[in-house]
Amino acid sequence: MLKIFLIQNNYNKKELVFISLGTLLLGMFRMNYKQISCDLYDRIESLSVFKKIVEIVYWSESDKHEKVKGFISDVFTKEKAEFLTINDLSIRLDKIATISEV
Repeated sequence: MLKIFLIQNNYNKKELVFISLGTLLLGMFRMNYKQISCDLYDRIESLSVFKKIVEIVYWSESDKHEKVKGFISDVFTKEKAEFLTINDLSIRLDKIATISEV
């Protein structure tokens, strides 16, 4: 017997849980990108253009708050989602918890 449950958690992810004969297999599937406000996008672009040093707190792939400090070297779109690059790290914009100028 196979049961499938779709559960949404607080980190903009959906968990697809397969339960079969007492075995639990867990597959994580990303929800679609949630577009950020135009004002926030404009602010991020401005910080990038003027090479301002920023501190960003964001949700990592492992669902932990991570912190990075540096300047935003690029803002780009990939596969219908918006990203920024800081210290050779790409961060999806809807995963940013806070961004502040240092």
